[in-house]
Amino acid sequence: MNKVGLGLAAAVIAIGGTSLAAASDPKGSYAIRGIGSQECQTLLQELEKDKNGSLSVASWILGYMTAANRYEPTTFDISPVTDVRALTNIALALCQKNPKARLETVLSDMLRAMARARVQADSPLVEMKSGNATAVVRQEVLLAIQQRLNQRGLLKAKPDGSYGPQTDAALKEYQKAETLPVTGVADAATLLRILV
Repeated sequence: MNKVGLGLAAAVIAIGGTSLAAASDPKGSYAIRGIGSQECQTLLQELEKDKNGSLSVASWILGYMTAANRYEPTTFDISPVTDVRALTNIALALCQKNPKARLETVLSDMLRAMARARVQADSPLVEMKSGNATAVVRQEVLLAIQQRLNQRGLLKAKPDGSYGPQTDAALKEYQKAETLPVTGVADAATLLRILV
């Protein structure tokens, strides 16, 4: 697991957050289907043998998130992160830290932490490019990032949900101050640090 994935995992664990809707029987039990029912250590061992298995994990994560989006009130997207690879890396990093937990439990905790920065309504996707770095975020998420940058005095322009040179520069200042990779775009590490 890369350093960014482990750092994001630590941030997600430390933060906690709002609760996702809980559905279960009277004893608090519910059925977990597919890969999510596996203990993390088993899943990680299987992924060591089959490098293509991460596609199945990513697909399961996306399905789980889709269900959360459907059933969580005032939620268009439970995660402000749109990068599937980043979401998968975060979940697998959390699995490494919690080998006895099921993938479903790890993902539930991860999404609970991210839920405070969820996208509440459909919002256009905005592509951010700075040098070789690119990231795609929803306009609502970019506006929230700009508001935080503005509050810190890093963005002088009025937050408007569009990406340009001033947002690029403010993100670079923020990333440098937070000892994140300086990309000028709202990659997963930056996005979670500033919003979650």
